[in-house]
Amino acid sequence: MIGRIKTVNNAYLQAQKRQDLETMASLRAEGAQLTDQNLKAFAYAQKHLLGLMYERPIVPHEAPQENIQLCRDIIACLETGDVATAVDEYAWTVNNVLEWYAMYFSPEVIAVQDDMLWGPDNQENLYWGTNIGFAKADVDAATRSIFARYDEVDGDFFPGDCRLSSRHSGAASDPPGPGDRRNRDHDRAGPTAGLTITGTRQIP
Repeated sequence: MIGRIKTVNNAYLQAQKRQDLETMASLRAEGAQLTDQNLKAFAYAQKHLLGLMYERPIVPHEAPQENIQLCRDIIACLETGDVATAVDEYAWTVNNVLEWYAMYFSPEVIAVQDDMLWGPDNQENLYWGTNIGFAKADVDAATRSIFARYDEVDGDFFPGDCRLSSRHSGAASDPPGPGDRRNRDHDRAGPTAGLTITGTRQIP
């Protein structure tokens, strides 16, 4: 395919120099067919080999791998009581920065946002994103929980027999007000990441 495309392009340039209009028209028609074949190949690859992590194109298996690594990084910070680093460096980036919204907006707002992307009644309204979205890590409540405890030093983030899993049970907290220092500090940090925690007790 590539060889034929180069041949057609070079032949077209030569015909253009000679002002051979008949040959140019023939090569242009062949070029259109080659372009159509290329577009079909691209569309197939995009549909079957690529996905969307929110608005970012990604190879589908990379999305959960990325979230898992971020959660490991967050957990490592919390095990040493370093919640500030967990929030500033990792938490806002989970789910391709969707967790930033979980920090600054209410659960009701996040529910509306999630419904637009994953709601069963809106799946026919995703246009070119139909059937290629990623599975969002369910960490919103845990994200809000560690964000609310941002100023803690050496806090206990794993009370009782709390264990890690693919879900969360962190208690949601009220979002910070306009004058809250967390807003000023985190506006520079940009969007957010989360944590997956379950157990018999919630993170306070």
